[in-house]
Amino acid sequence: MPVLSIVLPCYNESGNIQALLARFRPLCTDLDFELILVDNGSTDDTDNVLRLELLRPENHFARTVLVTKNRGYGHGIQAGLRNCAAPLAAFSHADLQCPPESLKTAYQHFIRLCASGNGLVKGRRQGPRPLPDRLVTFFYNGLARLCLGIGASSIDHDGATGSCDINAQPKLFARDMIPALLDGPEDFTFDLYVLWIHRRLGRPVLEFDTPYEGRVWGKSKLAANPWIRIRTALHAFKKILSLRLARAEELPRDNKFEHPGSGR
Repeated sequence: MPVLSIVLPCYNESGNIQALLARFRPLCTDLDFELILVDNGSTDDTDNVLRLELLRPENHFARTVLVTKNRGYGHGIQAGLRNCAAPLAAFSHADLQCPPESLKTAYQHFIRLCASGNGLVKGRRQGPRPLPDRLVTFFYNGLARLCLGIGASSIDHDGATGSCDINAQPKLFARDMIPALLDGPEDFTFDLYVLWIHRRLGRPVLEFDTPYEGRVWGKSKLAANPWIRIRTALHAFKKILSLRLARAEELPRDNKFEHPGSGR
């Protein structure tokens, strides 16, 4: 059985898949992982490209999960998490803006720093990004810290604590968290929910610096026009407030979950 299951939602990413698999192949030499590529209701040729690529023996580490109708980014990740076999799970993006090599780094940090099996290790984006993106990220992260207490300790900067780069990838955690995450939102606020659940259960969030690379193919789903960005930001802020007002009986408890390796 692999030690790590990696979930990548793919929505109209047909032009990225070959390059993505090529970047993951070298990781097989010293990391036993499975790559779960979720065709998240794509309307382009993603399904056909995945089918052909996964017939190639050099891509033995990968498999696919099909979502017939796109219901959102979070729903695609949840579909992949339902199929994880390893004691540790992670998710990231398929657009190659988050380097696949960062999954190996996240795993190494988790093994070294999360000996009890509890906690979440994630990336923190380093590199040039458009100013509007940086401003939205700054206010989003700050509001999440103020309203929900979502912060992170920096692995690379002597454990300094501060706001968490909520939408940065990858995110790696114990498989025993998956049942709670399947109750999360199906849209892009899924990242926020994952961090909030860990915060609620008292599980530490640890961040490491990871390069933010430019998209090689295609366009960002959120960059189509400025109105989409504004609507996205408003929805995210609304989600923060809804979590802040959630009643105690609606929140998960840590005894709901079993530790990885318990035979579940």
